[in-house]
Amino acid sequence: EMVNAFVPEAEARRAARELARLRRRSTSAVPFMLQSPWHVPIRWFVLVDDEERALKPTADGGYSLTYVTAVGVAKRRAERTLAVLRRTELRPLADLAGDMARWLSAFDHRSLVELDYDGVAGLFSWDELDNDHSAREVQESIEALSKGDLGRAGELYQAVASRWAEVRSHESLN
Repeated sequence: EMVNAFVPEAEARRAARELARLRRRSTSAVPFMLQSPWHVPIRWFVLVDDEERALKPTADGGYSLTYVTAVGVAKRRAERTLAVLRRTELRPLADLAGDMARWLSAFDHRSLVELDYDGVAGLFSWDELDNDHSAREVQESIEALSKGDLGRAGELYQAVASRWAEVRSHESLN
């Protein structure tokens, strides 16, 4: 509704035509960057592991939390998650893991995937970021699910979901 206040109609039409032209020219093209302004979607943690995590102070006095891994490794994790979810009653969630695996397929397996908290990190204190091991908890949840331990899988997933629910509340406040 507010787009007209920020983007002139002629510019919006020009951008839409350019996007359509790009899609026609390269039907298999995918965005190289996925963004979420108010939180890190839990499904993205499927791609990374706690050992790939880096928490650092930034020059402006804030903090940075990132995970970096190879596309091939991230894709294998997404595919494993997909396989585990397909064997459970959580099969409807498999589409999310499948979407990520398909997205990663567009990139060379030696490329890197970076999950970066970016500005969202500013919503956490150093201690909260230091204690945030969402990737490890998601990986452990998938492992528990693969072993049929639904209780443990649910407990781990809920810990991550609760942590991010509070952060997501900032979206509705804005």
